[in-house]
Amino acid sequence: MTSTDNAITPEDLYHNDTAAQLSREMFFCHRADRTISAGIFLGDLPLDYSFPLFLYQITVIFVSTRLVHAVLRNIGVPIVISQLIAGVLLGPSFMGRSESFEQHFFNPSGWEQLNTLAYLSFVLFVFIIGVKTDIGLIFKSGKKATAVAFCSTGLSQLFLLVTTSIFGKKTKRIFTDEMTVINLSLRWSMTSYVVLSCALGELNLLTSKLGRLAMSSALIADFCNTFFTALMTGLISHGNGQIAAYSLISLITFSLILWFVVRPFVVWLIHRAPESRFLDEALLVLVILLALASALVTQLLGYNSLGALLLGFMLPGGAPLGVTVVERLDRLVAGIFLPVFVALAGLRMDPYTLFKGVRRLVYFQSFVLISVVGKFVGTIIPCLYFRLQLKDAIVLGLMNNFKGIREVDYTAQWQDMRIVDNQQYTILMIWVIFLGGLTSILVKYLYRPEDRFLAYKHRSIHSSKPGDELRVLACIHSQTDVTQTLSILDATNPTQSSPLCVYLIHLIELAGRSDAIIRPHKEKTRKPNKQASSASESDRIVNAFQSFERQLPQGAVTVLPYICISPYNTMHEDVCTVALDKKAVLVLIPFHQRYHIDGSTEPPNLSILTLNLNVISYAPCSVGILIDRGAGNAAAGYSHQVAVYFIGGPDDREALAFAARMAENPTVGLTVVRFREKTAMRRVQTINNSFDWKENDDERIDEEMIDDFVKDSVDDHRVLYREEVVSTGEELVGVIRETSSLFSLLIVGRRETKNQKETSLMAGLSEWSEHPELGVIGDLLASADFGCMVSTLVIQQQARIGNSDDKIAVANADHSQQV
Repeated sequence: MTSTDNAITPEDLYHNDTAAQLSREMFFCHRADRTISAGIFLGDLPLDYSFPLFLYQITVIFVSTRLVHAVLRNIGVPIVISQLIAGVLLGPSFMGRSESFEQHFFNPSGWEQLNTLAYLSFVLFVFIIGVKTDIGLIFKSGKKATAVAFCSTGLSQLFLLVTTSIFGKKTKRIFTDEMTVINLSLRWSMTSYVVLSCALGELNLLTSKLGRLAMSSALIADFCNTFFTALMTGLISHGNGQIAAYSLISLITFSLILWFVVRPFVVWLIHRAPESRFLDEALLVLVILLALASALVTQLLGYNSLGALLLGFMLPGGAPLGVTVVERLDRLVAGIFLPVFVALAGLRMDPYTLFKGVRRLVYFQSFVLISVVGKFVGTIIPCLYFRLQLKDAIVLGLMNNFKGIREVDYTAQWQDMRIVDNQQYTILMIWVIFLGGLTSILVKYLYRPEDRFLAYKHRSIHSSKPGDELRVLACIHSQTDVTQTLSILDATNPTQSSPLCVYLIHLIELAGRSDAIIRPHKEKTRKPNKQASSASESDRIVNAFQSFERQLPQGAVTVLPYICISPYNTMHEDVCTVALDKKAVLVLIPFHQRYHIDGSTEPPNLSILTLNLNVISYAPCSVGILIDRGAGNAAAGYSHQVAVYFIGGPDDREALAFAARMAENPTVGLTVVRFREKTAMRRVQTINNSFDWKENDDERIDEEMIDDFVKDSVDDHRVLYREEVVSTGEELVGVIRETSSLFSLLIVGRRETKNQKETSLMAGLSEWSEHPELGVIGDLLASADFGCMVSTLVIQQQARIGNSDDKIAVANADHSQQV
């Protein structure tokens, strides 16, 4: 490489505001034919050629960012902050001190192409975020979200303006440009929707109450601040109201063109495309070109990548467009190319400048701190006015102070435009790292949405009175789950005197969107911004349950259908919320692995497994996991032949209570098989003759429940009771193996609660457990090696019950968290 006029050293790339100098004052040239290296065996030095150098730089950045995030992710640091820290480590203060690394990594011939890739990745990234966003949130937001948006932004700006007036003439000595105060006021007072959605997504809080409130308020503030910034920047930069008006009008005109011309055109193309979950390749390429063209237009107007974000906002999310964009672009852009953008911003930092002009440094830091405090206070005030708990208000204030990739973009632009110098740039980036990391860590440890899924009364079948309405929350993933679920509900003998209320939830994985949906099902014509493939399936599922409702006498069954579109890792929050609000006593969820009638299995769905584990852990009522193996065997004259394997404990009692309701159905044959351990036979007699009930309370309740069941339900014809005395786990397995094929449905307790003691019968069996969410017996019946061909329902009794203090806390949370 040869340099002209001013020689450029690697140090120049990150010292003395060189980023701006490279673009404004300095230039360099290199041979045009030095792109592809012939290789080391022909005497070339590959890193002297632009393409090998480009690959080397990307590889180093990718590996560094991943290693840093692997260390920091467990404490809740967002990946953008890890990438920024990795950039600092690669910079002049750390790895840049190595002379060999410095000569190759900071070779100017590869710097420009790396910057170009970085900004291209940022444009595509904000476009993807825009596509995943439902712009309708602005119009659906309530008073609380609107108040938080305007109060938090306005108070932050007011604090900065007051501070500026107090400092007076000192302000001019602190800032290199008068635009710095304006930009700090406009940008740092704003909660970026892009930053917030990414941070909440990493924390799995997108579907939480506070997460939704924060997203709504951020979208309102971001949208309004964009047009306000356009007006103020033009007015202050040029001191000309006419130019400011032209700037704002041009942005509004472009937005209208996107909404009334580009959006209908894309929707028309989607309608013409074949019905599918994904767009065809030609249409995807066209959409990407439109995003790049939109970014170009706003770049010409002086708004950088805003055009891509606006286009993403206005295009329909979900399937097929949102799903295609996310599946084809998101991992490539966010996983490989975007770290280059963030790491380069970290490389620009020069910590040594912090030791120059300490007084000026302190003054500048005070401006940033005042902006943050104003944002925090401005969030808490409306939250307390709307009666949110103080802890929730503090968490929301922390969420509104999330910093990330949007602030990185603005600050890099300010340095390029000479609005901030190198010291101020470094300070702002340190604040981004500090706030982005600290607020995320605090939110992770302060806010747990699962804490509100706490019932303070018993919500189980066992605790229900005879004749009470049985409230069941039935979760359905697809049509294949419908038949067996309806079969079990039908077996519970719903009548007008003992009614059944089914809260049906069709669970759909969120794809191509960032906003989760939980709403009552209403059959209507599909719109392009709805989930295309799932809408018709939802109708069919709901129709099947409503047909079941119509087949029984009026008032015997009530079906209330819902649709839940959410990521699987947070879907349990919606399930538990509905179960809590509707006072359900049982949640029915399908097993995560499907079985065919010939005994073969499909690959396990790990996303559904995660959902099931979370529901078991946090449900405010009892939970039943249904393993569907088809109809099974039923004796002549019976629609269902059911068996309950009873060993003892709360879960087994819940299973027996559910079966007792089936015993009232004249078309159901029921057999209860109770296993007794030989050593326990003597203990039962001791319990019956003992006055110390507390020590053996669990076994006493088992005895009383069995006695009541035998007295009330057993008739030695349709409802049978038998006892099996076994000594070992092998004998217990043998009895189950012999008898299970005689029935169409098996019901067992999970027997995995913390307060449930493991008997010697279970000790050996638990070591083989493949599916711990099913418990020992359920896992045995689900195992392909066992050979069971009968559907199984594994029941866990309500595991979490709050005290009076929890009742107050939950009541306050329910009252306050209405967005």
